[in-house]
Amino acid sequence: MIARFLICIGMISFISANSFAQDKDIPVEAIIEKHIAARGGMDNIKQLQSIRLSGLHIFRGQEFPLMIQRRRPNMFRLETSSGYGPEMYLFDGETAHAIDAKSGDKKAIRDPRIRHFVEMMADFDGALVDYKSKGHQIALAGTESIEGQPAYVLEVALQNGPKEQWFLDAQSFLPVKRSSTFMDEDGQQTQSLYFMDYAPVEGYMIPHYFERNAGHYVYGYEIERVEINPGDTNQ
Repeated sequence: MIARFLICIGMISFISANSFAQDKDIPVEAIIEKHIAARGGMDNIKQLQSIRLSGLHIFRGQEFPLMIQRRRPNMFRLETSSGYGPEMYLFDGETAHAIDAKSGDKKAIRDPRIRHFVEMMADFDGALVDYKSKGHQIALAGTESIEGQPAYVLEVALQNGPKEQWFLDAQSFLPVKRSSTFMDEDGQQTQSLYFMDYAPVEGYMIPHYFERNAGHYVYGYEIERVEINPGDTNQ
């Protein structure tokens, strides 16, 4: 992973080993409450209807334009390029599609890594928000150091999906890593998202850089502009 992974939240200082040790037995519900508060609070989260992110897609040392749109309930659209031409992906609430840049035709995504990534990104609120009413089961699996920073590890069993692991920074309670499993022709695989460079935008804490680690490939997404509830967001 890129060395810039150090969490950049200016007002947050590094937690001491002693204070972290005292909090290792914190209840799961308390961790989730702190996580929701850190993101901006439940009221703000519920008021967020859509978000548009613009910036750069970084792959194999090259940079390409990037646009991501997310909208309730679980709508997602990504437009970028990989060097082989335009890439457009869509989740319509039920199925992940690839969109032909010339014709606009939609086809179900065949590559399980891409399909799984699109499905992960389409989860608008994330598994931790309203997890009980969604039927998810969450347990504290312990702690782990992520790039030198202590993090709580939450095991998340989705009601109708694969198991996930959420890694929350022990001081900020913001996600620094999210891992999920999927199946391909070689069996069960794991794909991870790493989040960093958090900054406040209209009352929300937004990561301005994230990475997707899919096997031997690492994809970077650098966010240069964040639009909250843009009026023209569409899928």
